[in-house]
Amino acid sequence: MNTNSPAKPLKLNIRMPVTRFPLKIAILLAWTLSLVFQVKGFAGGAPQSISLPSTGVPVRIGQGQQAWLRESDKMDMVLLLANRSSGLSGEIVKYSLVSGSSSYIKQLDVGDPRPQIIIKNWNGDNLVITNLSTSGTALLDIRLYSGNAVPDVALSNDFKHTDLKQYQTAGGQIASNSAYLQVGASFENGIFIIFLGDMVNTFQVNAKEDYRDSNEFKTQSNVYNIPFNNQTGKRLFIINASKTLTVQGYVAYKELTAQEE
Repeated sequence: MNTNSPAKPLKLNIRMPVTRFPLKIAILLAWTLSLVFQVKGFAGGAPQSISLPSTGVPVRIGQGQQAWLRESDKMDMVLLLANRSSGLSGEIVKYSLVSGSSSYIKQLDVGDPRPQIIIKNWNGDNLVITNLSTSGTALLDIRLYSGNAVPDVALSNDFKHTDLKQYQTAGGQIASNSAYLQVGASFENGIFIIFLGDMVNTFQVNAKEDYRDSNEFKTQSNVYNIPFNNQTGKRLFIINASKTLTVQGYVAYKELTAQEE
């Protein structure tokens, strides 16, 4: 045997399982993506951060979830928040609202279905609302309205009653120097938030008392009559923010001529 001859290279007969390799890569990628989604707040299949439109479209968030608006209007907006916790006894809903450098924490009590109303000019700042409830079944419904939102119902210029259910909106543009709006509800407390241009007022019918200040008006009657003078070209936008779904709210609108005035 010639021990000085160079050794022959060892040949290994290895066959890559071509059909299995892509599958392994796919599994690895899927696992990696699942980690990414968990980090970004999609663990459990439910997004932890939800975009909040300013059109009144409802957003529901559970424990630990957030709803956000990147930039608010530079005029008054209306925020309605309601306890929609499930179960027979319900749950207390606690939430935080952060805008710019300001923040606060509020709660919605058990068994109170009426929306909490916040009317505010956040002056272009962002909004972040977080459900801080201790229970996993405590649900928060959020509706944000801009006065520039498209109404659900166009105002009819014939003074006929147009039904307006809870959270529904009606609107149009005043085309006359004088106009007349009526809001009402059959027997329950009806709450109507009205944008006139960039001004916002709240009107209540079937209230416990008659009351009025610069932005809030209440009557024990089942209707509230609201005249508009010298408001030509301004936009009307009405929200039914009443306590329950059973409130039979309505609006009626008429533009007046000189003879009708």
